[in-house]
Amino acid sequence: MAEESVVPQKRKPARRLTGLERKQLAGRPNRTGILDYIARNQHLGLNRSTIINGVSGSKAAFRGSIAKTLGRLIHDGYLEESVTIADNPPSRRDTQGGRRHRGYVGVNLDPTSIRVEAENAKAFGKLTHHPGDRPTSQEEVVAKIAFETPEWKTLIKESELGSGGRKPREATPTWPHEIILLDVAITHGAGRDLLISVSYQNQDEFMRYVRKFIQMIPHVTNTQTELVAIRASEAEELQGKE
Repeated sequence: MAEESVVPQKRKPARRLTGLERKQLAGRPNRTGILDYIARNQHLGLNRSTIINGVSGSKAAFRGSIAKTLGRLIHDGYLEESVTIADNPPSRRDTQGGRRHRGYVGVNLDPTSIRVEAENAKAFGKLTHHPGDRPTSQEEVVAKIAFETPEWKTLIKESELGSGGRKPREATPTWPHEIILLDVAITHGAGRDLLISVSYQNQDEFMRYVRKFIQMIPHVTNTQTELVAIRASEAEELQGKE
């Protein structure tokens, strides 16, 4: 019998995306964007529904993918089951053995300065507050910390840029960021007005965050930092090794 020759089939060219489809894909929330949204807003008390609604906005088509991404972030250890940021999220670029640390910052505010700012805003008819405005209340100071902490950028030392005398530049690191906001709260009766809880990888960067960001916020008069030496979970791990 004569062998039949097989005629190779030509592959169909891939369909080109329309302009609308490209815009939709460009606006799809990624993992970093979702984590940053949670970090900015978890002090307000988030759940899965509010996160999906907040991240998707008016784009209902993204709700399903956001819900799946939340599940993967919990499975991968970036989020707790309560959809809050994990203390020690995994990192592929960790140079310190994968261990992050917990730090607290107590903040004192000047009530007179806040009151004057509020009166000035009222006198000028300023009815809405924007992220770049000077805070006019403790709540707005909390909102500023929550909104801007995920934007904190790691400063690259000049020696790491090679010769040429170029000035240090800033670069946005991939998740997990150097400083991750875990919580910020208004407190009473503890000798401070606010208590900030963060997860950090490098102590020098944590102190730089306090000096260059927290202490620069309007109305902040004093800060007290506390570094957690060992947590209960870590103590149990050490006891299990003995």
